[in-house]
Amino acid sequence: LREFMRTGLAATAVVLFLEIVLPLAGADNAKNLLALFGWQIQSASLFPAFPVLWACIAAPVYVKRFPALQGFWLAVPVVIGLACIFGGHFSVIEVLGGFLIFGLVQARRWFWQMLRRGTETIANSWREWRFGRIRLLNHGFYGGLATLTGVFLVATLIGEAYLPAIFLVVVTSMLCAALWAQFIEGSAKLLRPLGFYGGVIGIILGSALASALFGARIFALLAAFSVAAPWIQSIGRLRCLVQGCCHGRMARPDIGIRYFHPRSRVIGIANLQGQYLHPTPLYSILANTVIGLFLARLWFTGTAAPFLCGLYLILSGLARFVEEGYRGEPQTPIIAGLRLYQWIAILSLVAGAFLTALPGPATAAQVHFSLAALLLSAVLGLLALMLTGVDFPESNRRFSRLV
Repeated sequence: LREFMRTGLAATAVVLFLEIVLPLAGADNAKNLLALFGWQIQSASLFPAFPVLWACIAAPVYVKRFPALQGFWLAVPVVIGLACIFGGHFSVIEVLGGFLIFGLVQARRWFWQMLRRGTETIANSWREWRFGRIRLLNHGFYGGLATLTGVFLVATLIGEAYLPAIFLVVVTSMLCAALWAQFIEGSAKLLRPLGFYGGVIGIILGSALASALFGARIFALLAAFSVAAPWIQSIGRLRCLVQGCCHGRMARPDIGIRYFHPRSRVIGIANLQGQYLHPTPLYSILANTVIGLFLARLWFTGTAAPFLCGLYLILSGLARFVEEGYRGEPQTPIIAGLRLYQWIAILSLVAGAFLTALPGPATAAQVHFSLAALLLSAVLGLLALMLTGVDFPESNRRFSRLV
């Protein structure tokens, strides 16, 4: 029964998410949920078929309770699926979707172990190359790729006319991320840390500057960066894994990952070599993937830009609050029983709620591909690579060393 409950909850979450983010989805429950936010869906298809899915989820319970009738219980989902098709209630695709989702949910532990092992491999993949007094660290490539991807997404969403504004916003974000972390985490061992919330503040400040200098619509910029932010952070978390920042606290072996490379902050700062730790960067990647798909769907349905910005702050704040509960970095301050970033996550949620109440222009469904956008993405990606992967190991000046 416990397995039935867990499988049912997981399957329901997957189906409701698909009903919201897939263009063909428009079930009544998704319609009612999104109508609360003023978002109307016209399609009337349901994917996948819930009756088939729940029959599959229930079948193992009856097989275990009445093993002599195993063949009967296994046939029930098939019969229900045929009835759904021939009764005209669901299409063949929707019925097959029910079986597919059941298979995916049943295999969730296998998927988790695959993800966990892959995450541990990346966490111990540190490489570095010396060129005289300059050092190149392999995790910087993730930082460069994150920025390249994010800039290209933003430019694709709002167009070539915004390229000067995008450049200003990204540079401001990098500067604020570096300054933020200096005040929060800077030390003799961390001469050039980078802070996520500093980057968020930088995007807000940069958008305001771009509006003043270039006449850019501030909410158009912020909304585009809100859509791109989950993907930027997801790729950036791969860098976190390699350098060992944002790591988790102790965990069970079937959940945690281990760090062995001596360059990792997990070993150099937290002294947790070989211990099973919660893979909090992976938690962040999974949460941001869900948030990113949801916000992308909202963008292409003409959602009000302030509402989309607010929703990003709410969802990312909720995800970060939970993620911080599993973190184990010793340098993060704890205030009144909560980690500093949990308090900031609460502020993010409150600010996001305020933004959702503001009027503003609707987002556009068009995409704008251009060579200029690709070139700007490459330039800023290279700049991010230098910021996050190139340092001077023999220096003790601020911003000189990454490790």
